[in-house]
Amino acid sequence: MSEKTTFETLSAIDITEKLKEKNKVKYLPWSSCWQIVKNTYPNSTYSTVKTDDGCIYHTDGKTCWVETALTINGETQNETLAVMDF
Repeated sequence: MSEKTTFETLSAIDITEKLKEKNKVKYLPWSSCWQIVKNTYPNSTYSTVKTDDGCIYHTDGKTCWVETALTINGETQNETLAVMDF
């Protein structure tokens, strides 16, 4: 039998008790997510992708988002996250 992938391992974790809700949207807070990842894969790292001028958020003048890079087991995934503070 082959070893589980990182995705299979993390997606099997029950996060129900850690979910929060805001404006009728359920989400997993980053602090809870990061705790799960680091407990499962202690050598994981993440970073915020900054703009060319060093800003930690991106904007097109109408909306705002942040970009992150998460590395687990040598594989890096980038993600764009909407800023939801209205």
